[in-house]
Amino acid sequence: MATLQETASQVRRDIVRMVHGSQSGHPGGSLGCADFLTALYFKVMEHDPSF
Repeated sequence: MATLQETASQVRRDIVRMVHGSQSGHPGGSLGCADFLTALYFKVMEHDPSF
């Protein structure tokens, strides 16, 4: 499994691609929260997609 840093990097790439693809938006806030949200979703919350 990828490390949290690698996952956060992928999240950042996805944010940039989505903002560029929509030709609209302000990626600053999303990019700034990438580490926090990645750790929260994949480590702290112990998300179980089976529900």
